[in-house]
Amino acid sequence: MASPLHRHQSSLENVINFSREPLLETELRDHASRRFYSICEHFDTGLPQGDFSHPRLVRYTYTYSLSPESGDHFLRAFFKAVGLPIRGDDAISLEDIRSKFFEFGDYLFTNFFLPVKASTRKTPQPSPALYSAVQEAQGSSRQQYTGTGPRLSILRRDCLIRDRHRYIISRRFDFNKAMKRRRTLGGPRDDNSNLIANDPIEPDQLKVAHILPHSLTKVNQIGKLDTSKQSALTILNMFDVGVAELIQSPEIDRPYNALTLTYHFHQLFGDF
Repeated sequence: MASPLHRHQSSLENVINFSREPLLETELRDHASRRFYSICEHFDTGLPQGDFSHPRLVRYTYTYSLSPESGDHFLRAFFKAVGLPIRGDDAISLEDIRSKFFEFGDYLFTNFFLPVKASTRKTPQPSPALYSAVQEAQGSSRQQYTGTGPRLSILRRDCLIRDRHRYIISRRFDFNKAMKRRRTLGGPRDDNSNLIANDPIEPDQLKVAHILPHSLTKVNQIGKLDTSKQSALTILNMFDVGVAELIQSPEIDRPYNALTLTYHFHQLFGDF
C-alpha cells in the first residue's frame, strides 16, 4: 500500500517552468525512460490504490506525451519529484522513494485530471511545493495565465455549423434544428438538403462540449485565476508544450477546442 500522501514535499520545490529547455540527448532520454518504466513497474501491484492506480496514471501520462519536448519535460519533473538524478544509473532502493512516487501521482491526479473534469465541484488547491516542482522542469520563472469569460452561445452556434448539426460519431442530426425546419416543404432537411426522415437513426438533442473545459480559464471575483487553475495549466503545458497558450482569453472558446455530442455522451465525456 502507498504511504500517506502529502508528506515530504519540500524536495519538490521548483519543478515546472515555461522557458524552452533543450531536448535531452537520445541516449539520455532512452536511459531515463527505461529507469522511469522500471520504477513504475516496481510500484504497480496490478491492483488500484483507492479509486485509481498511481503507477499506471504516472506511466500513461508519460507514454502519451504529445512530443519529445513534452516527454523530456515530464521526465525532468518526475526525477526531480522523486529525488533522483535523471542521469543516474546507480542501484537505488526503490522503497526509499515510495512516498515521493505516490505523492507525484496524487499531485497529477488531484491538480490536473480532477480540475480538467467538467464538473461543478470545487477545484482542489495544489501543494505549492509540487506546483513549483512541475514548473522548474520546464525551465524558467513561473508564468501566470490569464482567464476568460463565457462565450458559449457563439461556440455552440459555430460548432453546430461546422459539424453540419450532427453528432460527430453516429452523425445523428440535432433534434432542435430538425424541429425548427419541420415546416419545410416535403419535410425537414439537413444541412446537405437531404430529408431527415430518411436518416437511419432519429434526431437527438445535441450539446457542444469543450475538450479542455472552460472552467480552466474562468477567473475569480477579482479577475484572477485561482492557484489551482494556474497549477492545472502548468501541468497541461508540460503534457503538450505550448498548448496552454492556445486556450488563453477567447481562444478556449474556439471550435477547435470543442466537439458536438449527444446529451448522453456529453455527460459521459464530462465525467471522463
